Amino acid sequence: ADNMPPSSDPSPEGGSELERLETLTGTLRGKLAAAMARKADGAAGGSDAAELVAGSGLALLELKQLNRRVWELVGEYKEGTQRANAGVDAAELKLQNLQYEKNHFLREITHLRDFRQDAGPRIELLAEGEF
Repeated sequence: ADNMPPSSDPSPEGGSELERLETLTGTLRGKLAAAMARKADGAAGGSDAAELVAGSGLALLELKQLNRRVWELVGEYKEGTQRANAGVDAAELKLQNLQYEKNHFLREITHLRDFRQDAGPRIELLAEGEF
């Protein structure tokens, strides 16, 4: 919920952009079906046809605008997701680096504990004053 764009609030029409997009698509389909039915009946209603074309044109312009807005929202969500993923990737890389260092130090500790001084000539340590 943190990576949701602030502009994804419902539109003033009472629904989200996607719901309005679906409503407009249904409206356009209905008007197209009505126009096709009139054409099939052979009715030559000039004023009715002009009214259908004008209403469809306005609905089509609004449909294009809403479609553009929906794709902008999709882009914003993708950017938010990429930012969140970048943070997770950075934390995961840091964790892997720390695990590698820990394992390296554990191997060094094991190696030093297993080191036997009697494997070769004994080396005597000098007193600090003589050094």
